[in-house]
Amino acid sequence: MVYLRGGFVVQSGNVLAMATTIAIRYSCVRRQSEMKPGEPEPQILDYQTQQYKLFPQLAAAYAFWFDAQFIKDQYLSITSSMEKGDLSGLAELHGLSAGLKSYTTAAMSNGIDVCRMACGGHGYSH
Repeated sequence: MVYLRGGFVVQSGNVLAMATTIAIRYSCVRRQSEMKPGEPEPQILDYQTQQYKLFPQLAAAYAFWFDAQFIKDQYLSITSSMEKGDLSGLAELHGLSAGLKSYTTAAMSNGIDVCRMACGGHGYSH
């Protein structure tokens, strides 16, 4: 069960990274609102509000990846200890994996919505 929860953490990070990558690439390509007459329209990623929406999602995807690596290392360490009869770390690993699974899946779902809404009319609909 702990191993599967670690997989949820990994996949949450991967899916959030994919959604964030799509939104950031779209923000680099799309241009909007000519600021000064005769000048090219800026990329929407140049707007701070767009950066405030997307960059935390990118950081969360990286954080989830590091969380998943930590859980994997802990899992391997504790399973080798369990083979020797030491069950002392199992409760902590169980609690950590359950909490991270819950948090990362919820944050991933919310992050995907933020990325979708940041794409504007092409990705936002209620």
